[in-house]
Amino acid sequence: LALSNKDKYATNSKVTFYCRDAWQLGVRDYYDLITSNGLNFYEPNDGRVVELYRQFYEALRNNGILVTSFLTPPPGKGAESPWKD
Repeated sequence: LALSNKDKYATNSKVTFYCRDAWQLGVRDYYDLITSNGLNFYEPNDGRVVELYRQFYEALRNNGILVTSFLTPPPGKGAESPWKD
């Protein structure tokens, strides 16, 4: 979808997309933009989450942009849960 949108909307031919292991980016001052959709939610180890964001920080160029989201874990199931179904 991203490639399709690039072809449809981008006027800048310098747009390139990468799909990489976020914990193994292995680059410094390389990207103008990094997007991450809730990876921290799936990693229970806080130290690894810190490492994830360290990788992002190191990989971004000066004034680079990180677009990220986070997910809130649902409360436990049961009659007292504020979330239904």
